[in-house]
Amino acid sequence: MMTGRSAYMMAALAVAAFFFIAAGRVCASALPEYDEIAPTVSFWEKVYSRYTLRDAIIHDKRDPYIVYGVVRLVAERNSRDRRTNRRRIERAKSKYRRILQRLARTGKPSNSEERRIYALFGRMASKKRFRRAARDVRFQLGQKDRFARGVVRSGAWIDRIREIFRRQGVPEDLVYLAHVESSFNPKAYSKFGAAGIWQFTRATGRLYMKVGYVVDERRDPLASSRAAARLLADNYRMLKNWPLAVTAYNHGVGGMLRAVKVKGNDYCRIYREYCGPGFGFASRNFYAEFLAARRVAKNYRKYFPGLKLSRPERIFEFRLPAYAAITDLAEHFGVGVDRLKELNPALRPPVFSGRKYVPPGYRLRVPDDMGRMAAVASGIPDSLYRSHQRPSRYHRVRRGETVSHIARLYGVGVGEIMRINMLGRSGTIYAGQRLRLPGGAGGDIPVITAKAKTAPSPVRMAQLSPPPAVRLAGVARPAVPAAPVVEQPGPPDEAPVIAARAVLVMAQSHVPHNLSDDPSSWSLPRSERFYQAAVGAPGADEDILNSIEVAQDLSVEPAKGAEYGFIRVAAAETLGHYAQWLGVPTRELRRLNRLRYGSTIHVNQRLRIPLAPGQAEAFVEKRYEYHRELLEDFFASWRIEELRPYRVKEGDSVWALCSRKFDLPFWLLYRFNRELDPERMRPSQEILVPVVVRRDLHYASLAGGGRAGS
Repeated sequence: MMTGRSAYMMAALAVAAFFFIAAGRVCASALPEYDEIAPTVSFWEKVYSRYTLRDAIIHDKRDPYIVYGVVRLVAERNSRDRRTNRRRIERAKSKYRRILQRLARTGKPSNSEERRIYALFGRMASKKRFRRAARDVRFQLGQKDRFARGVVRSGAWIDRIREIFRRQGVPEDLVYLAHVESSFNPKAYSKFGAAGIWQFTRATGRLYMKVGYVVDERRDPLASSRAAARLLADNYRMLKNWPLAVTAYNHGVGGMLRAVKVKGNDYCRIYREYCGPGFGFASRNFYAEFLAARRVAKNYRKYFPGLKLSRPERIFEFRLPAYAAITDLAEHFGVGVDRLKELNPALRPPVFSGRKYVPPGYRLRVPDDMGRMAAVASGIPDSLYRSHQRPSRYHRVRRGETVSHIARLYGVGVGEIMRINMLGRSGTIYAGQRLRLPGGAGGDIPVITAKAKTAPSPVRMAQLSPPPAVRLAGVARPAVPAAPVVEQPGPPDEAPVIAARAVLVMAQSHVPHNLSDDPSSWSLPRSERFYQAAVGAPGADEDILNSIEVAQDLSVEPAKGAEYGFIRVAAAETLGHYAQWLGVPTRELRRLNRLRYGSTIHVNQRLRIPLAPGQAEAFVEKRYEYHRELLEDFFASWRIEELRPYRVKEGDSVWALCSRKFDLPFWLLYRFNRELDPERMRPSQEILVPVVVRRDLHYASLAGGGRAGS
């Protein structure tokens, strides 16, 4: 017989179970599959489960489920294969565009192919709809093989991410959103700087986690998942609707609030009618893509028979009490540095190259198959820890200086300078180049830029190795024979554009065979490695960062008798960056420069910044690290394949060209066009456009992303 206390406990458990089940139902129903977008969800389901990276689906942009045809592509092993695929896609798009234009004129099909296309539109078929469709022909790359790899990778973390989402009060099924963003690839990095499985930009990431030169938690699947859960929860608190909150993950919560103001808190109406700024194909389709990804990932055994998921590893985490070198930690735990790198993706390359220490507070992960790492961690000797971080010190090369001269100047080894700057065997440097300097145990190097204490050595000669055939505007021309290049002094910011102009010059048929006949009359590349990287030569990847100047001008011009200085704005910098590096609010910078709220700054603009005593050096160091990080991350994932000239048209803006036409970050375009004034672009002005492709061949290079298409 049940006692009163037992009955009370059973009733309490029943009530708790009811509310637990109810909560699960609420979370499930919070992510509805609307009938209105069902055809679009079905389209993305096929993209993820039927079509591979070798399939280009030609379809309508407005109603993507209207599929005109599928183009079979060749495997992309080189730039020729990529050009072949682009031509195939463009031919197919042109073919269907012509058919739609004829239907827009006549309103009736005249042959079997036109009848097939006509039937795809069903009740929507009309001259007006065909006219619009002719403008909206798009291709979408299949993602089956990429998605399957993502499902395999997800096995290592998905249960822990579910737990993170559950604790944050976010629907657990939103874990599948990472398939849409990156296919669960922690190394994913977009052209515009979004990183990790959740593709956080630097600016958004800093609101929720650590994003810096030493630690970037956007790369860590678990840390970034905590941030993603908080961001999604914040979106929901503002929008009161999970489909809109998910869409805001792509479009931004501010953009979705504007949509709600215009169309109300109705997802289907916004999907159907809203045409606000920036609400394009990606934003409109984002929730449908998520629903399709959830369907495929949940039922992966059906779509990918025999697929085996990665298993979670047994690891031990401990919080470092002070700075420590990664090599010392690896030795103490008896784990290889490469293994620590794999388990700690939030630690950036400077930590593993020895340029920076692992900072205090970082939770280091080590493999713990035997369950003994807690004891090993407790036995770390105090002598392993450091009291200060290694500073980012560097030297600006002056005319006539050599690596050995600079090494003597600072009392460091020649080999160490060559190693941390990736100089290669030749040790070639040029006037104006910034070289990183190795620090001692405490990183004590007294100055950033030193004056030469000895007479400068003679200007050296550098021999260019034979360059590959140069590609310009899609036409291969014979490469110019190698010629000796005199290393001449000059501002470091000229180096990239000189290299780019050399590529352009070498592609012209009237270039003399011996460029050294009159060196002063030719713009020549100052670095063989940058030249090779610019045209996509093999073997140049590992040295590219040494060959590209980090930023055009990182110095601070002190003001006499005042506690402020002056800087020139470099590409990819904002007032927010300066405020962060100086530790002041942005309103203070606006006040000093008489900038109204909402006004923007532009490249080469001279700005006044507040400087406390001794702060200039720290500011330059943080600024340098930011630009170095930008380049390291970009070129770890992307490489420049070729340069193409483009003639500016009436109505072009540099922002529209970068974001819509070229799909490039402005800072990269600007490196090849330093004479370009973004505020005053001239029609018929010719600029050089770098064509970039992913280093990882498993990713689509046709349009550069998980949702590759155009």
